[in-house]
Amino acid sequence: MQIKKNKLDNIYKCHTEESGFESKLLKYKTQEILFHLKGPKVLDLGCGVGMITKALASNVKVCVGVDGSPQKIAVAKRKNKASNLTYFCTLFEDYQPKFKFSSIVMTNVLEHIPKPIPFLKLLKAWLTPTGRLIITVPNAKAFHKLLGHNMGLITNYYQLTPADTSRGHFHMYDLPKLKRHLKMAGYTTPVLSGFFFKPFSSAQMEIYSDEILDGLYSIGKHYPRLCSSLIVLAQPRLRSK
Repeated sequence: MQIKKNKLDNIYKCHTEESGFESKLLKYKTQEILFHLKGPKVLDLGCGVGMITKALASNVKVCVGVDGSPQKIAVAKRKNKASNLTYFCTLFEDYQPKFKFSSIVMTNVLEHIPKPIPFLKLLKAWLTPTGRLIITVPNAKAFHKLLGHNMGLITNYYQLTPADTSRGHFHMYDLPKLKRHLKMAGYTTPVLSGFFFKPFSSAQMEIYSDEILDGLYSIGKHYPRLCSSLIVLAQPRLRSK
């Protein structure tokens, strides 16, 4: 287990949502998640340094953040606190919740799970009968990926690049694949969409003003399948009597 935690710490050293374009995208990601959030008890699974977790805690009675990186949890406890917020540093497979959650939030987590379908099935036991999953993942067929393909920079939308593997990715998702995995795990998907229209690479996007980014976020509402991020609201499928 310690080896896995060390690996997660190493990923954090190379890739973080605290700087660069990811830090700018966080604003829109948080807005999307809060729109679908349902309390009173929420789990932020893969909470990282707790930036979204703190926003979640401001909108519910009880919030729990879980991450396997000791370094990330240390930052979260130091920078993003709230009286109703508790952090746990543990690998997902070792986490044992003490109560069921109204919402489980997973922000760019599912692509890191080697076997996502058994994992998604496990999460159903952590939800209340009317609970929900709120999941975001990068979009394999986002506009900037389509542009890269037409420029000859990408030959396969679903092939993991060295950058993907350095981030610990195992999967690339588009909307049909995301819906298929959730259906196989026993969920319905009343909301399956995308957010933020990203025309260029993350490094190129860093130079743009907040006004331009706000405009691209608005454009994304009209072209969800081309957005840089996918978002899904999933609920356990009720068994027919």
